[in-house]
Amino acid sequence: MFTHLVVPLAEDPETARAVFPAAAIARAFDATVVVVAHPSAAIDPEDLVERVGTAEVAAVHLDADTELGDALERLAPAFGAPAVVCTGTLVTGLLDSWAGPLLVFGQSADPDSYAVGGTVLVDGALHAAADDELVELGRAVGFGFEPVDDVTTVTGEPGQIIVPRRDRPAAVAALVERWRGPVYLLGG
Repeated sequence: MFTHLVVPLAEDPETARAVFPAAAIARAFDATVVVVAHPSAAIDPEDLVERVGTAEVAAVHLDADTELGDALERLAPAFGAPAVVCTGTLVTGLLDSWAGPLLVFGQSADPDSYAVGGTVLVDGALHAAADDELVELGRAVGFGFEPVDDVTTVTGEPGQIIVPRRDRPAAVAALVERWRGPVYLLGG
């Protein structure tokens, strides 16, 4: 189970929407949410932290000249093996700079109404590998797994999580664009 969920805020105020599903996961599994705020998001992280609710939340302020990916890599050891929770705006840069687990809410997803639990759809190749990280994912964000032959064509229910292979960035980008739930990428 994740003890820390890191929510990066950068480039767009909408990136703050990822704080709410991260807080839901944190409340369910006694984890801490760490908001990492870059000035480009134009968000006051302290105000956001106050609005989150009952989850344990902390804020880290970055300088304008600090690269988000570099900051996440430097902060990660302090948080054990954190998962990053973000909106689709940041996924392209984070795929290149963040090697850890990543939960992404794209434009078609509704992070404000995300609830913990349900079926997780997993790329068949990942499911067959029986990766320990899938067990960790099950504990953190869902209850059951269902293998999927082709993640590029599958349709899901609102809120349902899909786990594609991380080494296919075009497929990941397409899923983030159209998927109605979060897209989860195992650490790699």
